Amino acid sequence: MLDITDKFATSDGPPLNGPEWTEERNKNGEDQLPVCYKRESSPKMTVEFKIDPSLGSNKAKVKIKAKATQEDQNLEYKEEELELTGDTATLTDHSVKDSSQKLKDVVFNGPFECEWEVSHDGGGENGTFSPIQKKVSIPLYATYDTPVGVLSKKRMDFVCKKAHNTDDDVRATNRLVPEIMTKFDPSNTYFEFRPNFSTSLTQKNLHSLWQVLDDEKADCKTLCHSMKEALNLIGHNTPKVTYIYACHKDWSNIEQSEGSSDNCETAHPHYSILIYLSPGQSGAFENYFEACLLVGNVYYLGGTAITKDTNKDVLRSVAGSSGHLQRWQIYPNTPVPFPSHE
Repeated sequence: MLDITDKFATSDGPPLNGPEWTEERNKNGEDQLPVCYKRESSPKMTVEFKIDPSLGSNKAKVKIKAKATQEDQNLEYKEEELELTGDTATLTDHSVKDSSQKLKDVVFNGPFECEWEVSHDGGGENGTFSPIQKKVSIPLYATYDTPVGVLSKKRMDFVCKKAHNTDDDVRATNRLVPEIMTKFDPSNTYFEFRPNFSTSLTQKNLHSLWQVLDDEKADCKTLCHSMKEALNLIGHNTPKVTYIYACHKDWSNIEQSEGSSDNCETAHPHYSILIYLSPGQSGAFENYFEACLLVGNVYYLGGTAITKDTNKDVLRSVAGSSGHLQRWQIYPNTPVPFPSHE
């Protein structure tokens, strides 16, 4: 269920009873509540018709059908017999004519226009159909696959708008990366997603990954997880966050699934860890790893948003082509080269 919030980070906004289009919202200038489906779905619709003047206790039979449009994609709905009485009539789960009537095969953010037609011959087989008033336009979000995460109208509007008309995770990522990666904080005092830790004097901890879109800054690790969460919302669930470490002894330590200084290569007997230097606003600072979002075979670097094809290319881009920015932590002025063998 979508909720409506003014901030991306809020996930407990007022719940909706369900997506809806109503004349009242239209009269009051409110946004119609959106619907969200997987791409290539065949949406069912429930519609309530007002009868004016009321039929009272009298009854009448008509046939109803609908046409819907998603940009250049047309969907036709079945003819349904409907009995009218009183001042309202409800058609429940109005379904498409056949299995070929589907939404487009892409992520989508735009209008879903519906028009109902009625036959006025008592529901006969050869009745002539005519439109019932005007078309209805409903905001539609279509996702690549089943969304994973907490959905809100603001989040779904953002991810579906950025990934609009894409049909694979690489294209969707290329649309979403620029917006989120601009939130990188290159200084030592960065913002990090640490919801279970109290705020320190040097860091403001983010309690939601979505805070980066509420005008906050963050480190490379947080931004990669934010990217992953954004892609999960449109149903791209294969991207993963991975971490590239400095290497000297051999290449076995270069890529790991956890980002922590505990995973850095160490030197004996002084047990110093291997780091690399990164430029910052107030001079170079120590970096333990480069967080990346791995989409297919492409690495998106969390701090720079550039892409690389291999983990070694990632490390060369942050630690120098030969490793000249690598250091043992207790010897910050002495470069430590890459392994001598590939």
